[in-house]
Amino acid sequence: MHSQFKPYTLTMKKNFIALFLCFFCTVCCHAQSVTINGDGYTLTAKITKNNPPECSIECDDSPTSPTTLVIPNSVTYNGKEYIVTTIPQSAFQNEKNFIGTLTLPNNIRRIEQSAFEGCTGFTGNLVFPETTEYVGNKAFRYCSGFTSMTILGSEISGHNQCLSGLNGIETVISLTDIDNLPNVFKQFINSILDKGGVLIQPEEGESSMPIFLGGDASAPNSWSTPKNWYPEEVPSSDKSVTIANNLTISSSERIEINSISNAESSAIVIEEGGQLVYNEGTLSNVRIEKNITGYNDVTNQDGWYVISSPMTNNISNDNYNNLIDENGYYDLYYYNEEDFHWYNYKDGTFSTFNLRQGYLYAKRNSATIVSVGKPNNSAVSFTLSAASELTPNGNDLNGFNLVGNPFTFDICKGDGCAISNEFLEEGYYSLSTNGTWTAKSDSEPISVCEGILVETIDSSADGESLTINRIPYKKTRKADNDVIAITVSNELYEDVAYIKFGDSEGNGLRKIAHMNNDIQMVYIPKDGVNYAITNMDENIREIPVSFQASTMGKYTISIDATKHNSDNIYLLDNITGDKIDILNGDYTFIAQSSHDEERFTLLISDNSGTGDEHFAFINNNNIIINDIEGSANVQIFDVTGRQIIANEFNGSACISAEALNDGIYIIRMIDDNGIKTQKILIQ
Repeated sequence: MHSQFKPYTLTMKKNFIALFLCFFCTVCCHAQSVTINGDGYTLTAKITKNNPPECSIECDDSPTSPTTLVIPNSVTYNGKEYIVTTIPQSAFQNEKNFIGTLTLPNNIRRIEQSAFEGCTGFTGNLVFPETTEYVGNKAFRYCSGFTSMTILGSEISGHNQCLSGLNGIETVISLTDIDNLPNVFKQFINSILDKGGVLIQPEEGESSMPIFLGGDASAPNSWSTPKNWYPEEVPSSDKSVTIANNLTISSSERIEINSISNAESSAIVIEEGGQLVYNEGTLSNVRIEKNITGYNDVTNQDGWYVISSPMTNNISNDNYNNLIDENGYYDLYYYNEEDFHWYNYKDGTFSTFNLRQGYLYAKRNSATIVSVGKPNNSAVSFTLSAASELTPNGNDLNGFNLVGNPFTFDICKGDGCAISNEFLEEGYYSLSTNGTWTAKSDSEPISVCEGILVETIDSSADGESLTINRIPYKKTRKADNDVIAITVSNELYEDVAYIKFGDSEGNGLRKIAHMNNDIQMVYIPKDGVNYAITNMDENIREIPVSFQASTMGKYTISIDATKHNSDNIYLLDNITGDKIDILNGDYTFIAQSSHDEERFTLLISDNSGTGDEHFAFINNNNIIINDIEGSANVQIFDVTGRQIIANEFNGSACISAEALNDGIYIIRMIDDNGIKTQKILIQ
């Protein structure tokens, strides 16, 4: 019998050596790796293919404290770029110190068994890139921090337990109809919907939709960065978009889009000055910021604001971050238009922010108030409270309504605007932080989270319904024409009044007292009522201007007549007799802490009141005035503006100067011919 054993030959030895060398070379190739140093951790990329160049990536050195995981899209080895296509088995298993968003490489194909199992620190949106082909068994088991999931590709598949233990998902975004997804994904999505979750897909007839994924290294939360979008381009305003990561609309941005939705975990932050204009959408977790300067942090400021919110919520720091100071160093007032009283939230008189309402607010220390929730995007109506009678002194708010902007974009008031003037006077008041109720024309925007004070036309508006419509403010809106603005300022404050010419309806915006009593006031008296904005017939050439100072000092008056067509406008100081070409220079004067009714006269042309007429003279220590037309009111002031004498005369006047000290005095006379002033020397 012959043995089956064959002796070890030289040929066999050569074959064995060749086989060993082949195996050795294969092991060395697979051992090629690149080390990536992260923030407190180390990753290892292992070369899996040279042609095409591909690699896998896994955690080598674990972080010892919470940090964000950054997985590169590619690595370089020996001068060659290798694409990351695989997360191998157990690559990041139980790495609990990785927190925040998990961003998978944008060319990932395979996520193997238990790759991220036990990674409880990840939060937000779990995005499967378009290239994803396979998800392994229990790949995301116990990853309970994810609240939304996005599926970009249509070729995704997985082990029948690949989504086992992935709890917490409330929103799914899928570019593929769920009926065309593998059963494991279809069943997972249906289970979320059964629990009241949300599925977001392209609109009917659309095969795709822009999705904000964020994560760009230079600007991870920016709308205007193409790399933050899938596909990589900023969507045009006619698109419908989905926000799948945190988005920030900066103070300089005005975003316009047809439709917008977001996952609950994806916050949309609108910084003060930013705007979001959209036609339709399902939004949640929107955070709108309003910067507040504390009255303790700046001098000569009362720190008052009129604030509003496009969200209706119970007042708390959860719904309105930083609104309530736990030590009580704040005030939040609601104005009741029916009884003309202010009510403080701290007294328990109200507990909810209403959409259309403006609220008076001040806080000791500076803060950013953040309204949190689902914003309003619909028209808001409310019932007006109107004045039963006008109050000439303007010291109460009878007939005024405090309203707020109920939208995430700027609006305006007037013809073609969100707030109609059907029952309102033209213009409105905006509150400055120093306590000035500043009159503004209807052409100016009303900002997000801003409240304003509007006035009803008369008692007929009482009980009428006013609707704030969803009409965004546009910079191309035509400004008011034929207007003169009069500003009086000192070192600390300024106040403004407007004269409008033409066929405007209504009487105008009544002058009201400032929140800060130290601020001077300028206004236009007309028919016994003082106005901050008044309407005048275009043929009127003499317009009285009243001034009230709270403290004695130096003030400057200026006018802006760029929207008025007169070439010659003079300001007549009826106390000093000075007549100024106010179009070519401001006028500075001294005022007492008193109420100077009609201190000034605005002369639209040079045919009214020359300001240098001599109508009075001294004779035997008497002041003589002849040629009075009809009856005249004669007033005498000293150089500080203090009134010394005031009397009524007919035909002529003889006024004793015995009681007057030596010095310069100003005589002001108003008769049927108009206003005349003259300086006179008593010695």
